[in-house]
Order: sequence, then structure tokens, then C-alpha cells
Amino acid sequence: QTCALPIWRMLFRAAEKMPLISYFQSMGDIAAVFLVVHLEAFARSENVQAFEKLSPFAVAMAEAKSCAALCRFVDMWQAIFVDSLDRESLQRHLLDVHVQLSLINEPMATRLTQGGIEASFWSFRWWFSLLSRELPLQSTLVVWLYYLALPENIDRLQFHKCTCAALADVVYSNTISRAKSDGDMLLRMQSPIAMSLPLSFVSVLLREAWHGFDAWKKKTLSRPSVAEIGRASCRERV
Repeated sequence: QTCALPIWRMLFRAAEKMPLISYFQSMGDIAAVFLVVHLEAFARSENVQAFEKLSPFAVAMAEAKSCAALCRFVDMWQAIFVDSLDRESLQRHLLDVHVQLSLINEPMATRLTQGGIEASFWSFRWWFSLLSRELPLQSTLVVWLYYLALPENIDRLQFHKCTCAALADVVYSNTISRAKSDGDMLLRMQSPIAMSLPLSFVSVLLREAWHGFDAWKKKTLSRPSVAEIGRASCRERV
């Protein structure tokens, strides 16, 4: 109850400040992460054990700080949300997650394809919530901070796709191998089992994400450029 109304107000204000994005699915989950972090900080400063015991001033300040953080964070990731307003762009991004999975675990990607389970069925909420609905709060914050600390020459959007694929590989590859049907496999992919994993799991997840990112770079570099394709076409005509 302490969080519900502030989150609603945060989403309303964010939609006013960012009319191009307005509201998107899972934005409430991202807002909740920032709000809980700030409420916990005020709870420590006021030496209380429950959010309900915080002073109205503390709750209002936590809401204001969280709203500002939410707007800055969403603005940084607006490529996810603006592109996803177009259905074709959204499908392309989610398909990229599946392609990325095939680079690090081809048998798993093949099994999902054979079962008719598209990437949009299992990676949709991972993509939009930036994994905040899949990982515990501390793990989510570590992943987000890691994203923000990536060098400028690293494609942050692509790295997020690699992290989603790594999560599928590290967490769900074993459980879908025990699936008894395609429907059971889909349910297993949608179950939030990563929520029970310890903070130390993040290092494994990010290491696997880097492995996938390196594989993606090699694949991208091995592809002929548009100019090379054009030159080859001209040579054929001559």
C-alpha cells in the first residue's frame, strides 16, 4: 500500500515528461525498483523496520527522487521503448534475442523453435523490464549498474539482448530439457525461477553475456558490408 500510490503518480508524471514514450508495459516494475531503493534508504535514516512506519515527508521525498531516476533511466533506454511502439521493430528485437541464444546454445534454441515457442513468448517481459521481473532486487541493480558502466564503444542494447540470451541459457536450459510437452516447456521458460538465485549468480550471468557478445561481434565482422556486396555485384555485371 505504501508503494502503490507513489508508483501510480510516478508513472503519471513520467508520461507527462516523456510524451514520446508515455507509458509502456513493465514500466511499473522499473519504477518499483527505484522506489524501493529510496524507501529503504529513508527507512535506515529514520530507523524503522517497515515502509508503513515512514514519515509522510520521507515517502514524498523517496517518490520524488525515484521519479527523477526513472525518467533519466528510461530516457537512456528509450531505444527499447520507442522502437517497440512499432510492432515490426519489437519483433525484430525479440528475434535478435533468439538469434543470440543460438550463438551460445544452439541445441536449446533449436528445441524452442521445433516446439513452436517464439522468442516473444518468453523474452518479452525480460526485454521491457530490463530483467527487473526475473532477478531479485540486488541482482537487478548490479546488472543495471553494469549496463551503465559499459564503455561507450559497446552497444548497450545488444549487450542487453546478450544478457537475456545468457539468462535463458544459464537458468532455463536444464529445466526445459525435462519438459514433457511444448506447453510444459513454455511454462518453464515463463517461470520466475531466477528470483531464487543468489547475488553471486550475477557474475555467471554477465560472464555468459560477454561470451555471447563476443560471438555476436565475430558473426557481425564476418558478414560482408553493403559496400562489399555492391562492389561484388558490379564486378559480376562487368
